[in-house]
Amino acid sequence: MTTTSGIAVDGDERSAPIYSVAEVAGLTGVHALTVRRWLYGEPAPSGAAGPLLVSFLSLVEILVTKAFRKRGVRLERVRQARDFAAARWEISHPFASLRLRTLGGQILAEFEEESPSGLAMRWFPFGKATPIALDPAFAAGRPTVAGTGVTVNSIYKRFHSGRLSIPFIADDLGLEEGTVEDAVRLGGKVAA
Repeated sequence: MTTTSGIAVDGDERSAPIYSVAEVAGLTGVHALTVRRWLYGEPAPSGAAGPLLVSFLSLVEILVTKAFRKRGVRLERVRQARDFAAARWEISHPFASLRLRTLGGQILAEFEEESPSGLAMRWFPFGKATPIALDPAFAAGRPTVAGTGVTVNSIYKRFHSGRLSIPFIADDLGLEEGTVEDAVRLGGKVAA
């Protein structure tokens, strides 16, 4: 499903492998072993050469898989459904396709529908009310303030340096104070 080459397929940054298995596990709440099992199949190989990196589109598919698993669907059955959809729709990441929204319930409703390819482009891990997003078009897909290149990690580190206040950081970066507060509050969960 993904490679460790670091090269985007067809120039699409959403397909570039940029997240480690540990980052995906932390962002999605899916155990790292399950992430590896989803990517590699059963049994997950141990000691694969180099670090396994996951693309944004594969991260989305892991979220969809998580939703199916919560409903009691076995991982192998989810994989079969994914492979069937990939063949039927002739796309490499069917669970990241917005077509799935009509078939798979609410999981993709949180994703933006701006992509002309019909694939998810942006994810708000804490809901759209919190302006923290993963968007491969900004900061190589690291958590950012939505629509900007300002990383959550940079805000989090600036505040925790002990020298800068939330109002100063907000003014300096041209952000709302509430946005900076969200980044500081949630930064420990998503900042790398």
